[in-house]
Amino acid sequence: MKLLLISILVKFIECRNYSFSSNDDDDSDSDSVIGPVFAICFGFGMIVAAFPCLWFNERRMAISETRLLAGRRACKSVNAAEVDPRMEDQLIHVKGKLTTNDLIIDPQFRLELGNCVKLRRKVETYQWVQKSREEGSKKNKRTVYYYESEWSSKIEGSYPNHENRREDLTVQEQELTAENVYIGAYKLTDYLKSKAVDYVQVDSISQQQCEAAKVAFQSRTQQYIFFDGRYIQFRKSENSQSIGDQRVLFEKVPCNYAAIVARQHKESFKPYLFKDSFSDDVNQDYAKNPDMLKSFNRFHELSEEEQPLNQIDPSSEVSSNIFKSYEAPLNYINWYFNRSFTLDQCFQSQLSKLVRMVWLCRVGGFFMFLFGFVLLFTPITTLLYYIPLLGGFLSKLTGIVLAFLSGMISMPLTLGTIGIAWLYYRPIKGLIYSSMAVISGVACYRYIMSY
Repeated sequence: MKLLLISILVKFIECRNYSFSSNDDDDSDSDSVIGPVFAICFGFGMIVAAFPCLWFNERRMAISETRLLAGRRACKSVNAAEVDPRMEDQLIHVKGKLTTNDLIIDPQFRLELGNCVKLRRKVETYQWVQKSREEGSKKNKRTVYYYESEWSSKIEGSYPNHENRREDLTVQEQELTAENVYIGAYKLTDYLKSKAVDYVQVDSISQQQCEAAKVAFQSRTQQYIFFDGRYIQFRKSENSQSIGDQRVLFEKVPCNYAAIVARQHKESFKPYLFKDSFSDDVNQDYAKNPDMLKSFNRFHELSEEEQPLNQIDPSSEVSSNIFKSYEAPLNYINWYFNRSFTLDQCFQSQLSKLVRMVWLCRVGGFFMFLFGFVLLFTPITTLLYYIPLLGGFLSKLTGIVLAFLSGMISMPLTLGTIGIAWLYYRPIKGLIYSSMAVISGVACYRYIMSY
């Protein structure tokens, strides 16, 4: 054993002496010392961070699932053709075809559309776009910037010898929404209309819109305006593309079938707010993120007495909790679906979204534990690397074994954290997850001790 340690020490000294004789190896020598120290610190940080990430993920899921089940029990499907006053302030589900008598007008292009919820004007500009690539070896890597001309909806700045002129931005993007949109006898709120996003291309574009654009945009830098069957082209040259050209595409959201789950308010909708044993806990999320509260009240058109936190001043300086703000659970129901979903399909769709997100975070938490422990074990593989003759092979083999060991340690820690979180909110599920954590922990321990 002493001879082995002496051999490793001699090998390490030889590597250091060799590194001093070559400038190219100086960086790798520093990495051999600094690398393991950094790996330990970073790995420990990942392990510590995995606990709150998993906790608040399960917290969000536990509260949201409980509220979804409560909402499903309270929700009733109603006939969209008439407003039932007995369902006032109750959670309702309606489905049917959207209707509107409003015309959406784009005056600059003299485009008028009926029987649609939205009209969107998409604009792309032919401009210089900066791109980059990595060149050189690992130690002498450098970033090379180059420029290509392409269509882009993002406005690019000017670059050396590649100018994108602001004067060429003749047409701007815009979105117009019908004022009065109904599903049966119920009028959609602005928030619900904003959720209608099933866009299709407008097929009624003709040369008439081009002639209107010539009148509306007289100070343009593009001389030619024509319709190519898909886009209205603004060109400086009739037969070729030039920097500063623009093209316009019109899209609409037609009045199709939809489904809405929300609180009935007169002849319209408002959010259905949950008031249960979790309310105080959830309210802390909004208290610690005032911007989230102001956004909630604005987009859902809540009056002061309906605000979930009307006792809290949103302008007050309150420190934000990054985990609770990110993992805020379901606090209201105000859903719009672009399909004619049944009541059960609406709730199943929302539950599926929650399940996908919670499993994504669970897998992420597991890998945070896994990589954290792998990094903690880095000094072992680094030390083995300096064993004469077999150092490289032993280092790689040990790394594989330690990665497998890290996975075995990470599994019960992940399940245990999930179980503890559910014990706080849903004891029965918490006991199930905790039991799985204990079983997996004992199994891993016995497997490790057997070898």
